[in-house]
Amino acid sequence: NSLFIKLKKMGTEQICVSGGEPLIYKDIVNLIKLITKNGMKASLNTNGWFLTADKFKELMAAGLLVVNLSIDSPIAKEHNKLRRLDGLFEKAVSQIKECKNIGIPFKLSIRKVLSKHNYQCISKMIELAQNLNADMLSIDMIEADAQNKLFLLNTNEIIDFKRNYVPELINQ
Repeated sequence: NSLFIKLKKMGTEQICVSGGEPLIYKDIVNLIKLITKNGMKASLNTNGWFLTADKFKELMAAGLLVVNLSIDSPIAKEHNKLRRLDGLFEKAVSQIKECKNIGIPFKLSIRKVLSKHNYQCISKMIELAQNLNADMLSIDMIEADAQNKLFLLNTNEIIDFKRNYVPELINQ
């Protein structure tokens, strides 16, 4: 608790709980409570696997305001492959739809990590975010891939992205 008091005194207004997967942390609800009872806003990054309706209700009661759902491709097979977990896309989407249907107000942000494996499907990501009634779609850059370059776009892919996808995205 003293850490959160110090953070608030330093001017912290919001804390995003991330991981790994933060929903495997057994005291996640208490952590959200500590954040909010100390006057800060709480958000959570999740892959959606453990986001059940019951857990969601507990998190909302604790003061969670924003759920950042990681989806790297609007194509189930591709997302599952990128995240190395069969069935993840289907489970995450169904779980978030169930949470939306509960009617508790919260902000949903879909987070996509842009890579050479998924940059061509951003238009479909926008459609998915709209279908899930997301409040925001953020497109993040991959971190810690400079040496291996397994995900970073190369020069030709960047040119392709700018020429063939960005104009459509702006229109969309």
